[in-house]
Amino acid sequence: MQFLSTPDPSGSGNYGVVNAEGHFVPFNNTAINSPFAYLPSMFSGGHLRVACALTLIVAVGFTALAIHIAGQYKTLILGIAILPIVFFSYLYPTADAMTNSFSLLFVAQTLHLLQKESIRWKDIGLFALSALYLGQLKITLLCIIPLVFILWCGRRNNTKTIDWRMLIPLCCACIANRIWAAITANIPPSAVVTSSDYVEAQMAVLTHPLKLLASVFSSIVYPLDLTGDPYDASRNIQLFTGAETTQLPVAVMVPVLLASVLLIVWHNAHLPRLTAIQRLILIAIVIIFYVLTCTGLIVSWGAPNLGGYAGGLQTRYFIPIFPIAALLMPNLDIEISPRTGRTLVTCLLAWSYAGILLAHLLPFPVM
Repeated sequence: MQFLSTPDPSGSGNYGVVNAEGHFVPFNNTAINSPFAYLPSMFSGGHLRVACALTLIVAVGFTALAIHIAGQYKTLILGIAILPIVFFSYLYPTADAMTNSFSLLFVAQTLHLLQKESIRWKDIGLFALSALYLGQLKITLLCIIPLVFILWCGRRNNTKTIDWRMLIPLCCACIANRIWAAITANIPPSAVVTSSDYVEAQMAVLTHPLKLLASVFSSIVYPLDLTGDPYDASRNIQLFTGAETTQLPVAVMVPVLLASVLLIVWHNAHLPRLTAIQRLILIAIVIIFYVLTCTGLIVSWGAPNLGGYAGGLQTRYFIPIFPIAALLMPNLDIEISPRTGRTLVTCLLAWSYAGILLAHLLPFPVM
Protein backbone atom coordinates (compact mmCIF):
# COMPACT_ATOMS: atom_id res chain seq x y z
CA MET A 1 0.00 0.00 0.00
CA GLN A 2 1.42 3.36 -1.08
CA PHE A 3 0.45 6.54 0.77
CA LEU A 4 2.38 9.11 -1.27
CA SER A 5 2.42 9.60 -5.04
CA THR A 6 5.74 9.21 -6.83
CA PRO A 7 7.15 10.78 -10.02
CA ASP A 8 6.99 8.82 -13.27
CA PRO A 9 10.23 6.78 -13.55
CA SER A 10 10.34 7.62 -17.28
CA GLY A 11 10.73 11.32 -16.46
CA SER A 12 7.42 12.47 -17.99
CA GLY A 13 6.80 14.79 -15.06
CA ASN A 14 3.60 13.00 -14.07
CA TYR A 15 2.88 11.80 -10.53
CA GLY A 16 1.11 8.60 -9.59
CA VAL A 17 1.86 5.02 -8.59
CA VAL A 18 3.48 1.91 -10.04
CA ASN A 19 0.82 -0.83 -10.03
CA ALA A 20 1.21 -4.55 -9.35
CA GLU A 21 2.05 -5.20 -13.02
CA GLY A 22 4.91 -2.71 -12.86
CA HIS A 23 3.15 -0.07 -14.97
CA PHE A 24 3.08 3.57 -13.94
CA VAL A 25 -0.44 4.95 -13.45
CA PRO A 26 -0.69 8.78 -13.29
CA PHE A 27 -3.23 10.58 -11.10
CA ASN A 28 -1.88 14.12 -11.20
CA ASN A 29 -5.05 15.97 -10.25
CA THR A 30 -5.35 14.08 -6.95
CA ALA A 31 -1.66 13.47 -6.26
CA ILE A 32 -1.48 15.92 -3.36
CA ASN A 33 -4.56 14.58 -1.57
CA SER A 34 -4.05 12.88 1.77
CA PRO A 35 -4.74 9.12 1.98
CA PHE A 36 -7.32 9.96 4.67
CA ALA A 37 -9.48 11.31 1.84
CA TYR A 38 -9.66 7.75 0.47
CA LEU A 39 -9.80 5.87 3.77
CA PRO A 40 -12.51 3.29 2.83
CA SER A 41 -10.68 2.39 -0.40
CA MET A 42 -7.66 1.20 1.59
CA PHE A 43 -9.67 -1.87 2.60
CA SER A 44 -10.93 -2.70 -0.90
CA GLY A 45 -8.01 -4.86 -1.97
CA GLY A 46 -7.71 -2.79 -5.13
CA HIS A 47 -11.19 -3.73 -6.41
CA LEU A 48 -13.11 -0.71 -7.75
CA ARG A 49 -16.62 -1.94 -6.92
CA VAL A 50 -15.60 -2.90 -3.41
CA ALA A 51 -14.00 0.53 -2.99
CA CYS A 52 -17.22 2.18 -4.23
CA ALA A 53 -19.35 0.12 -1.82
CA LEU A 54 -17.09 0.80 1.16
CA THR A 55 -16.96 4.52 0.35
CA LEU A 56 -20.76 4.66 0.12
CA ILE A 57 -21.18 2.82 3.44
CA VAL A 58 -18.72 5.07 5.31
CA ALA A 59 -20.06 8.30 3.75
CA VAL A 60 -23.66 7.36 4.53
CA GLY A 61 -22.55 6.39 8.04
CA PHE A 62 -20.96 9.80 8.61
CA THR A 63 -24.11 11.49 7.27
CA ALA A 64 -26.49 9.39 9.38
CA LEU A 65 -24.43 10.17 12.48
CA ALA A 66 -24.51 13.87 11.56
CA ILE A 67 -28.31 13.83 11.35
CA HIS A 68 -28.55 11.92 14.63
CA ILE A 69 -26.38 14.30 16.70
CA ALA A 70 -27.62 17.55 15.13
CA GLY A 71 -30.55 17.74 17.54
CA GLN A 72 -32.84 20.65 16.68
CA TYR A 73 -30.94 21.10 13.42
CA LYS A 74 -31.41 17.52 12.20
CA THR A 75 -33.85 18.43 9.41
CA LEU A 76 -31.41 21.09 8.18
CA ILE A 77 -28.62 18.49 7.85
CA LEU A 78 -31.09 16.04 6.30
CA GLY A 79 -32.22 18.70 3.83
CA ILE A 80 -28.66 18.96 2.51
CA ALA A 81 -27.99 15.21 2.63
CA ILE A 82 -30.94 14.28 0.39
CA LEU A 83 -29.73 16.39 -2.53
CA PRO A 84 -28.80 14.14 -5.48
CA ILE A 85 -25.51 16.02 -5.93
CA VAL A 86 -24.56 14.91 -2.39
CA PHE A 87 -25.69 11.30 -2.90
CA PHE A 88 -23.87 10.98 -6.23
CA SER A 89 -20.66 12.25 -4.62
CA TYR A 90 -20.82 9.25 -2.26
CA LEU A 91 -20.99 6.64 -5.02
CA TYR A 92 -17.36 6.67 -6.10
CA PRO A 93 -14.07 6.33 -4.18
CA THR A 94 -13.11 9.97 -4.57
CA ALA A 95 -11.92 12.60 -2.11
CA ASP A 96 -15.29 14.35 -2.49
CA ALA A 97 -17.13 11.49 -0.76
CA MET A 98 -15.14 11.78 2.46
CA THR A 99 -14.89 15.56 2.19
CA ASN A 100 -18.64 16.11 1.80
CA SER A 101 -19.86 13.52 4.29
CA PHE A 102 -17.35 14.40 7.01
CA SER A 103 -17.92 18.13 6.63
CA LEU A 104 -21.63 17.49 7.32
CA LEU A 105 -20.58 15.55 10.42
CA PHE A 106 -18.27 18.33 11.60
CA VAL A 107 -20.98 20.97 11.18
CA ALA A 108 -23.47 18.73 13.01
CA GLN A 109 -20.95 18.18 15.81
CA THR A 110 -20.58 21.95 16.17
CA LEU A 111 -24.36 22.39 16.30
CA HIS A 112 -24.59 19.58 18.85
CA LEU A 113 -22.18 21.42 21.16
CA LEU A 114 -24.00 24.70 20.53
CA GLN A 115 -27.11 23.19 22.10
CA LYS A 116 -25.38 21.86 25.22
CA GLU A 117 -25.59 23.68 28.53
CA SER A 118 -21.98 22.80 29.31
CA ILE A 119 -19.17 21.46 27.15
CA ARG A 120 -17.07 18.77 28.82
CA TRP A 121 -13.47 17.83 28.11
CA LYS A 122 -14.76 14.62 26.53
CA ASP A 123 -16.64 16.77 24.00
CA ILE A 124 -13.49 18.80 23.32
CA GLY A 125 -11.49 15.60 22.77
CA LEU A 126 -13.97 14.21 20.22
CA PHE A 127 -14.16 17.61 18.56
CA ALA A 128 -10.35 17.74 18.31
CA LEU A 129 -10.25 14.26 16.72
CA SER A 130 -12.78 15.39 14.12
CA ALA A 131 -10.72 18.50 13.47
CA LEU A 132 -7.59 16.36 12.95
CA TYR A 133 -9.39 14.33 10.28
CA LEU A 134 -10.91 17.43 8.72
CA GLY A 135 -7.42 18.90 8.42
CA GLN A 136 -6.34 15.88 6.36
CA LEU A 137 -9.05 16.37 3.77
CA LYS A 138 -9.22 19.11 1.14
CA ILE A 139 -7.34 22.28 2.10
CA THR A 140 -10.45 24.43 1.61
CA LEU A 141 -12.05 22.66 4.59
CA LEU A 142 -9.77 24.71 6.83
CA CYS A 143 -12.30 27.49 6.17
CA ILE A 144 -14.90 25.47 8.09
CA ILE A 145 -12.75 25.25 11.24
CA PRO A 146 -13.70 28.83 12.31
CA LEU A 147 -17.12 27.34 13.10
CA VAL A 148 -15.59 26.68 16.53
CA PHE A 149 -15.85 30.42 17.14
CA ILE A 150 -19.64 30.25 17.27
CA LEU A 151 -18.96 28.22 20.42
CA TRP A 152 -16.25 30.62 21.59
CA CYS A 153 -18.56 33.01 23.44
CA GLY A 154 -21.65 31.82 25.20
CA ARG A 155 -23.50 31.55 28.44
CA ARG A 156 -22.44 28.68 30.67
CA ASN A 157 -24.12 28.40 34.06
CA ASN A 158 -25.71 31.85 33.51
CA THR A 159 -22.27 33.41 33.09
CA LYS A 160 -20.94 34.84 29.86
CA THR A 161 -17.56 33.24 29.23
CA ILE A 162 -14.91 32.75 26.58
CA ASP A 163 -14.15 29.06 26.11
CA TRP A 164 -10.43 28.97 25.36
CA ARG A 165 -10.63 25.21 24.83
CA MET A 166 -12.00 25.89 21.35
CA LEU A 167 -8.43 26.69 20.32
CA ILE A 168 -7.57 22.98 20.66
CA PRO A 169 -9.60 21.70 17.65
CA LEU A 170 -8.57 24.80 15.70
CA CYS A 171 -4.87 24.02 16.26
CA CYS A 172 -5.39 20.29 15.55
CA ALA A 173 -6.89 20.98 12.12
CA CYS A 174 -4.22 23.51 11.16
CA ILE A 175 -1.33 21.27 12.30
CA ALA A 176 -2.71 18.21 10.50
CA ASN A 177 -3.15 20.19 7.31
CA ARG A 178 0.29 21.81 7.46
CA ILE A 179 2.05 18.47 8.05
CA TRP A 180 0.57 16.94 4.91
CA ALA A 181 1.18 20.15 2.94
CA ALA A 182 4.86 19.97 3.91
CA ILE A 183 5.07 16.31 2.85
CA THR A 184 3.59 17.08 -0.59
CA ALA A 185 5.26 20.47 -1.07
CA ASN A 186 7.17 19.34 -4.18
CA ILE A 187 4.20 17.65 -5.89
CA PRO A 188 2.26 19.76 -8.43
CA PRO A 189 -1.54 19.84 -7.96
CA SER A 190 -2.52 19.08 -11.56
CA ALA A 191 -1.31 17.57 -14.81
CA VAL A 192 -0.88 20.91 -16.58
CA VAL A 193 1.64 22.53 -14.22
CA THR A 194 5.04 21.70 -12.79
CA SER A 195 6.07 22.52 -9.24
CA SER A 196 7.82 25.67 -10.47
CA ASP A 197 4.72 26.69 -12.49
CA TYR A 198 2.65 26.23 -9.35
CA VAL A 199 4.94 28.49 -7.31
CA GLU A 200 4.89 31.13 -10.07
CA ALA A 201 1.09 31.00 -10.17
CA GLN A 202 0.93 31.50 -6.41
CA MET A 203 3.20 34.53 -6.73
CA ALA A 204 1.05 35.90 -9.55
CA VAL A 205 -2.03 35.70 -7.33
CA LEU A 206 -0.24 37.31 -4.39
CA THR A 207 1.20 40.15 -6.47
CA HIS A 208 -2.03 40.86 -8.39
CA PRO A 209 -4.80 40.81 -5.75
CA LEU A 210 -7.08 43.02 -7.83
CA LYS A 211 -6.97 40.53 -10.69
CA LEU A 212 -7.83 37.78 -8.22
CA LEU A 213 -10.82 39.78 -7.02
CA ALA A 214 -11.84 40.27 -10.64
CA SER A 215 -11.73 36.49 -11.13
CA VAL A 216 -13.73 35.89 -7.97
CA PHE A 217 -16.47 38.29 -9.08
CA SER A 218 -16.35 37.23 -12.73
CA SER A 219 -16.81 33.57 -11.80
CA ILE A 220 -20.16 34.42 -10.18
CA VAL A 221 -21.73 36.09 -13.22
CA TYR A 222 -19.73 34.79 -16.20
CA PRO A 223 -22.06 33.26 -18.85
CA LEU A 224 -21.17 29.57 -18.87
CA ASP A 225 -21.51 29.23 -22.64
CA LEU A 226 -18.80 31.84 -23.15
CA THR A 227 -15.99 30.42 -20.98
CA GLY A 228 -14.50 28.43 -23.84
CA ASP A 229 -14.75 25.11 -21.98
CA PRO A 230 -17.74 22.98 -23.11
CA TYR A 231 -17.84 21.24 -19.71
CA ASP A 232 -18.19 24.38 -17.57
CA ALA A 233 -21.99 24.52 -17.86
CA SER A 234 -22.53 20.91 -16.76
CA ARG A 235 -20.03 21.35 -13.91
CA ASN A 236 -21.79 24.46 -12.66
CA ILE A 237 -25.41 23.34 -12.72
CA GLN A 238 -24.98 19.97 -10.98
CA LEU A 239 -27.18 21.11 -8.09
CA PHE A 240 -30.11 21.53 -10.50
CA THR A 241 -29.41 18.58 -12.80
CA GLY A 242 -28.16 15.92 -10.39
CA ALA A 243 -24.67 15.30 -11.77
CA GLU A 244 -22.16 16.46 -14.33
CA THR A 245 -22.52 13.47 -16.66
CA THR A 246 -26.23 12.65 -16.20
CA GLN A 247 -28.29 15.82 -16.44
CA LEU A 248 -31.75 15.05 -15.13
CA PRO A 249 -34.85 16.95 -16.28
CA VAL A 250 -36.96 19.43 -14.30
CA ALA A 251 -39.71 16.88 -13.56
CA VAL A 252 -37.19 14.75 -11.68
CA MET A 253 -35.14 17.47 -9.97
CA VAL A 254 -37.66 20.12 -8.84
CA PRO A 255 -39.49 17.83 -6.34
CA VAL A 256 -36.29 16.84 -4.51
CA LEU A 257 -35.10 20.47 -4.43
CA LEU A 258 -38.46 21.48 -2.96
CA ALA A 259 -38.15 18.68 -0.36
CA SER A 260 -34.71 20.00 0.57
CA VAL A 261 -36.05 23.52 1.12
CA LEU A 262 -38.98 22.21 3.19
CA LEU A 263 -36.63 20.27 5.45
CA ILE A 264 -34.32 23.26 5.93
CA VAL A 265 -37.17 25.55 7.01
CA TRP A 266 -39.11 22.83 8.90
CA HIS A 267 -37.92 23.77 12.40
CA ASN A 268 -36.67 27.21 11.41
CA ALA A 269 -39.18 29.09 13.56
CA HIS A 270 -38.14 27.18 16.70
CA LEU A 271 -34.37 27.23 16.30
CA PRO A 272 -32.28 29.34 18.70
CA ARG A 273 -31.50 32.71 17.19
CA LEU A 274 -27.84 33.18 16.35
CA THR A 275 -26.15 36.37 17.52
CA ALA A 276 -24.93 39.01 15.09
CA ILE A 277 -21.32 37.90 15.68
CA GLN A 278 -22.18 34.26 15.00
CA ARG A 279 -23.89 35.25 11.75
CA LEU A 280 -20.86 37.30 10.70
CA ILE A 281 -18.67 34.25 11.32
CA LEU A 282 -20.92 32.11 9.11
CA ILE A 283 -20.98 34.73 6.34
CA ALA A 284 -17.18 35.04 6.50
CA ILE A 285 -16.79 31.25 6.21
CA VAL A 286 -18.98 31.11 3.10
CA ILE A 287 -17.14 34.01 1.43
CA ILE A 288 -13.64 32.79 2.29
CA PHE A 289 -14.48 29.23 1.16
CA TYR A 290 -15.64 30.53 -2.22
CA VAL A 291 -12.62 32.81 -2.64
CA LEU A 292 -10.14 30.07 -1.73
CA THR A 293 -11.86 27.57 -4.04
CA CYS A 294 -11.55 29.99 -6.97
CA THR A 295 -7.95 30.78 -6.00
CA GLY A 296 -7.04 27.10 -5.75
CA LEU A 297 -8.40 26.38 -9.23
CA ILE A 298 -6.67 29.39 -10.76
CA VAL A 299 -3.33 28.45 -9.21
CA SER A 300 -3.63 24.74 -10.03
CA TRP A 301 -3.92 25.59 -13.75
CA GLY A 302 -0.91 27.93 -13.61
CA ALA A 303 -3.02 31.14 -13.49
CA PRO A 304 -3.41 31.52 -17.29
CA ASN A 305 -6.76 33.32 -16.89
CA LEU A 306 -6.06 35.38 -13.79
CA GLY A 307 -8.61 38.18 -13.87
CA GLY A 308 -11.14 36.06 -15.78
CA TYR A 309 -13.28 33.00 -15.10
CA ALA A 310 -11.87 30.43 -12.65
CA GLY A 311 -12.06 27.39 -14.91
CA GLY A 312 -13.14 24.05 -13.50
CA LEU A 313 -15.60 25.31 -10.87
CA GLN A 314 -18.00 22.55 -9.87
CA THR A 315 -21.04 22.85 -7.64
CA ARG A 316 -20.04 19.76 -5.65
CA TYR A 317 -16.97 21.61 -4.39
CA PHE A 318 -19.31 23.78 -2.32
CA ILE A 319 -21.29 21.03 -0.61
CA PRO A 320 -19.30 21.53 2.64
CA ILE A 321 -20.69 25.07 3.02
CA PHE A 322 -24.29 24.24 2.06
CA PRO A 323 -25.31 23.59 5.71
CA ILE A 324 -23.41 26.68 6.87
CA ALA A 325 -25.24 28.84 4.33
CA ALA A 326 -28.54 27.22 5.38
CA LEU A 327 -27.88 28.30 8.98
CA LEU A 328 -28.15 31.89 7.77
CA MET A 329 -31.80 31.36 6.83
CA PRO A 330 -33.82 34.01 8.70
CA ASN A 331 -36.79 33.10 10.86
CA LEU A 332 -39.58 32.80 8.28
CA ASP A 333 -42.10 31.86 10.99
CA ILE A 334 -43.23 28.89 8.91
CA GLU A 335 -45.08 26.15 10.79
CA ILE A 336 -45.17 22.70 9.16
CA SER A 337 -47.32 19.97 10.66
CA PRO A 338 -45.05 16.97 11.39
CA ARG A 339 -47.48 14.52 9.79
CA THR A 340 -48.12 16.67 6.73
CA GLY A 341 -44.43 17.51 6.42
CA ARG A 342 -43.30 13.89 6.58
CA THR A 343 -45.90 12.80 4.03
CA LEU A 344 -45.08 15.61 1.59
CA VAL A 345 -41.30 15.22 1.86
CA THR A 346 -41.56 11.43 1.52
CA CYS A 347 -43.69 11.70 -1.63
CA LEU A 348 -41.41 14.31 -3.21
CA LEU A 349 -38.30 12.22 -2.48
CA ALA A 350 -39.91 9.00 -3.70
CA TRP A 351 -40.89 10.69 -6.97
CA SER A 352 -37.47 12.21 -7.62
CA TYR A 353 -35.34 9.22 -6.67
CA ALA A 354 -37.61 6.88 -8.63
CA GLY A 355 -37.02 9.17 -11.62
CA ILE A 356 -33.26 9.11 -10.98
CA LEU A 357 -33.29 5.31 -10.86
CA LEU A 358 -35.28 5.03 -14.09
CA ALA A 359 -33.02 7.56 -15.81
CA HIS A 360 -30.04 5.29 -15.13
CA LEU A 361 -31.73 1.96 -15.86
CA LEU A 362 -33.89 2.59 -18.91
CA PRO A 363 -32.28 2.61 -22.37
CA PHE A 364 -32.54 5.92 -24.22
CA PRO A 365 -31.61 6.49 -27.87
CA VAL A 366 -28.83 8.98 -28.55
CA MET A 367 -30.29 11.81 -30.65
